[in-house]
Amino acid sequence: LLLLALGGVLIWWLTQPGEPPARRDKSTTLPPPTCELFTCPPGYATGGHGYFDCDAGFSNWKAGWSESKKTWCCAREGKGCPEFGFELSVHTCCEPTCASLHCPHGYHELASALSITIVNMDTCCKKLPTCGTSFSCPSGYVEYHSHFGATSLSVEECCRPTCASYTCHHGYLERASEYSDTEVSLETCCKREPTCGTSFTCPGGYAPYHSHFRAEFLNIEECCRPTCLTYECPHGYLGRPDEMSSTMVSREA
Repeated sequence: LLLLALGGVLIWWLTQPGEPPARRDKSTTLPPPTCELFTCPPGYATGGHGYFDCDAGFSNWKAGWSESKKTWCCAREGKGCPEFGFELSVHTCCEPTCASLHCPHGYHELASALSITIVNMDTCCKKLPTCGTSFSCPSGYVEYHSHFGATSLSVEECCRPTCASYTCHHGYLERASEYSDTEVSLETCCKREPTCGTSFTCPGGYAPYHSHFRAEFLNIEECCRPTCLTYECPHGYLGRPDEMSSTMVSREA
C-alpha cells in the first residue's frame, strides 16, 4: 500500500505543467533592459536618429560590433545584446535637442526648435537684430559700436550725436572740421564768431565802431568810424586837439 501511494504521488508530480525543478535551465536570465525604462533629462529626447546602423553587420555582431554598438543596438532595437548586460545611460537612450545648446552672445534660442535633435547653431539659434545691421542712425549721428548688440533699436541705444547735430549759440560759428566729433559741447563744436573788436584793427584816425562788433564783413566801413583826425579843417580853421578822437566829424566839431 505504501508503494502504491508513493507511485501515485510521483505520477501526479510528473504530470504537472512545466518541467520538473531538477530539469529546468538554471542559466535562465531576465531580458536585457531597454530604453523604455529610462527617463531622458531636460534637453534630451528619446529615440531620434541613431548613432549606429543596427542592420549593418548584424550577421556577425558578436565579433564585428564594438561594445558601444552592442549596448546601443540592444537598448534601442533589441539586437546584439551583450552577454553580461549593461546600464542604460543618456548616451545610449537619448538624443540631445536644441534645448541643450546654449546660444552664444548675439543670438537667442528658437522656441520652435527646442525639441529638434539636429543640434547646431543654424538650427537652434537666431542672430539677434543689432544696431549695426538693423538700424540706421539719422543725420548728425554716428553708429555707437559698443552698443551693436543693443536689445532696443533706437537712436539712444545705437547712435551717438556729433557736432553736426549741435546748434551753436549766437556769437559762435560751427567748426566744420569737428562735425564728426562725438564729444558734443560748445567748446568742441563751436568757435567764437569773428568780430570787429577781436578780429579787426582800425587804422590811424579811426575808432572802433562798437555797435558793429559782429559785422558781416570785417572792414573799415563795418568796424570803424572816422575821427576828427581824418578831417582836414578848411582855410582859416584850426583843429581842436581835445576833439581829435571825436567821431562827430564836421567843421563845427
